[in-house]
Amino acid sequence: MQRRFRNFLEKSGLNEAGILLIVLAVLAGTLIFISIANDVVEGETQHFDNYILKSLREPGDVSQPIFPDWVTNAMEDITSLGSATIIVLFTVIVIGYLLIQKKYYWLWLVLIATIGGAILVWGLKEFIGRTRPTVVTHLLEEKSLSFPSGHSMM
Repeated sequence: MQRRFRNFLEKSGLNEAGILLIVLAVLAGTLIFISIANDVVEGETQHFDNYILKSLREPGDVSQPIFPDWVTNAMEDITSLGSATIIVLFTVIVIGYLLIQKKYYWLWLVLIATIGGAILVWGLKEFIGRTRPTVVTHLLEEKSLSFPSGHSMM
């Protein structure tokens, strides 16, 4: 086991200090996420969320964005890039390429990361259970829960 670990370190170019920094960064990120999730569950972020949502709408008409139509259309297009259909399509394309190149390690890494990320997002959304804000009219209909963001996590 120790020999495998040393081989991994040599191949990756990491030393023990590099791995320690990675572990600390993951731990810090996890603790920050837990803190934010706790604030969300307790409703402490609701006022801030409502303020941001309302500030992006016309005063007096929360159904109208403050942006020109072309910005709204561009944001809808960008949002669709994070949809399940596009994620699956790109994953299949990448896996096909990796199969052709016979890069099986990377193929499994992509598969595990994508499927694991999707399961993690779904599980966290169900655990936290935060519904989408209703303070403004939604530009796109979305049925899933709102936190954490699937687009951000994937």
